[in-house]
Amino acid sequence: MTDGEPADVEHEDPVEERTDGVTPAGGAYTIARYYDSDGTPAPRSRAHRVTFTEYDSEGAAIASTSGTI
Repeated sequence: MTDGEPADVEHEDPVEERTDGVTPAGGAYTIARYYDSDGTPAPRSRAHRVTFTEYDSEGAAIASTSGTI
């Protein structure tokens, strides 16, 4: 990721994932970021928390939701 721009991570057990398409808040895409129990970025398979951030078509964050998985 560079200077606040979300990046696609393309491997089988990502630390973050981008999903394109209209989001619940009316955005253009969502980035899911995965974290371990200490709050450190972690592969999805070892994650304890996830944060979903919705972005508009210009790349500005418009909504964020997180929870325990």
